Amino acid sequence: MKLSITIKHERSSFATIDDPDGYEVTIAGDMSDCSVHGWFELFGAALGAAGFPEKVIMRGACQLAFNDCRPMDTMKLVAKEYDLQLKELDND
Repeated sequence: MKLSITIKHERSSFATIDDPDGYEVTIAGDMSDCSVHGWFELFGAALGAAGFPEKVIMRGACQLAFNDCRPMDTMKLVAKEYDLQLKELDND
């Protein structure tokens, strides 16, 4: 499976003569034999190209992994694997 993500930046109304009229950033990859880590790497790069700071990208990944829609047992296993402490476990 090939995946291509294009992010278009258009010229701001506050642009100066030195600013470009706009530009595109394309991130593409062959995802056929890619692990989940590769997928996250690709989406992390796309989010970075879209202007999201590294901390926001990391927080988003954590919110995706640890939320009320995930089974608690699975979250506990992942937290243990990465030596993380879940606040919900402090009361156990």
